[in-house]
Amino acid sequence: SIYFVLAHGAIVFELLEPVDVGTHVDHIRISHNMDADQLAAAAAARAAAAGPAVPVASTLPPDPVVLEGKKKFNLAMEDELLDYKHNHAMHIEACANTLMRVFNNVLDNPGETKYRQVKAAGNTFKTTVSNVKGGEHLMALAGWKTQVVDLQKLYIFDGEPGGHKWQILQASAACLAKALVTIHEKAERKRREAEEKAAVEKARRDQILLALEDDKIDRKIRMETTAAVAGPGGAAPAATAAPHPAGALGSPKAGSGSGSGAAH
Repeated sequence: SIYFVLAHGAIVFELLEPVDVGTHVDHIRISHNMDADQLAAAAAARAAAAGPAVPVASTLPPDPVVLEGKKKFNLAMEDELLDYKHNHAMHIEACANTLMRVFNNVLDNPGETKYRQVKAAGNTFKTTVSNVKGGEHLMALAGWKTQVVDLQKLYIFDGEPGGHKWQILQASAACLAKALVTIHEKAERKRREAEEKAAVEKARRDQILLALEDDKIDRKIRMETTAAVAGPGGAAPAATAAPHPAGALGSPKAGSGSGSGAAH
């Protein structure tokens, strides 16, 4: 039983069982002859003393259909999307960000039909979701179905707030939001590695270009030096041939012909 006390200390009434006072007045035993104003004052005093109402968590067990849908989505995300051997870290991040945006557009705007249709051939969706392992599978597991409209493939979500599909979409968005923390960290690490690699490659190319420029300058200096030595005519002075000594080998001897004839 709960007792409420007025300022003068007298017991006003006793609550026999925990019921809503506003709708079950017959469960309250009045200790004194109180009018409506006194009852209202007592209720106000009770509300002020209790403070703001604390929401009571639902005691209903989780829906098995929603739990199964959440489990399938989470397993596919771990096995397919987060496969860093086949998906690049930055591609995984882009895919998760796009899926989150698609899911939240529906959840935040339940009455907007434009957010319930996604063009599969759209450039952003195709690049960030369709071209990434597990991307389209996660769309299907989150409750989206494919449909061809006017020769265009569309992803369509037809779940309504409170229904199984809606709850599975909410659970899928929650799984992605939790995973995005680690996904973002790994993508940032890959970005830093790529930037460092690009900086090293640029320094190497700059060294090669500098060496080529130095070689070009050296060749130019050599050509200018050669031209200066050659003189105004442009040809280097020819070397003077040394005179042959008398009787050198190969020069004809006087009377050699007659001598040969005499021998014969």
